[in-house]
Amino acid sequence: MESIYLLVDPRDRLPHYVGRTSQSDERKSSWLKSNMKWKSLLRIARKNPDMAIWLLELSKASCKPVFVIIEDRLSFHEASYKELDWIKRGFAASWPLLNIVGRQKPENICSRID
Repeated sequence: MESIYLLVDPRDRLPHYVGRTSQSDERKSSWLKSNMKWKSLLRIARKNPDMAIWLLELSKASCKPVFVIIEDRLSFHEASYKELDWIKRGFAASWPLLNIVGRQKPENICSRID
């Protein structure tokens, strides 16, 4: 079963990332490590430089993202749809989302789920 989660910036209390996982505890742990390794940040930076910058800014401010599960017990197909739907909702609500889906900014793919 899959879950949809948000990474919330504790400084502005806004979601900056919408994610999907089948292993909530492990995913939460990987995002909230107090000493995220440079290797992990470099891996993130290759895929999503803005996300890496945000995580570094949080670290410099002695903060961690807040991990919030917003939907769970979803099938793979439900989770695929719901993740994109939450990204669309986030952009509509002016959340400062850092998601990149298929190397496109989510606003470019949201029309697929209307």
